[in-house]
Amino acid sequence: MPCGTIDEVEPFLKGLLYPATKQDIMEQAKKNNADYVVLETLDSMDEKTYYDRKGLVGVLRKTIAKS
Repeated sequence: MPCGTIDEVEPFLKGLLYPATKQDIMEQAKKNNADYVVLETLDSMDEKTYYDRKGLVGVLRKTIAKS
């Protein structure tokens, strides 16, 4: 089950460089010791390249809202 809020995910994206693929995002979250729930949320996102934080956060908000 994905996270309830964007605030639960964002700390694990610290240090992420853009553009970033879904794989890049997952790897950065793992480096930041993201737990299973955060990784599951990120894995629920579309497989694409994210060009900035604003775009990524928008997709994360939609992903979380669907859960």
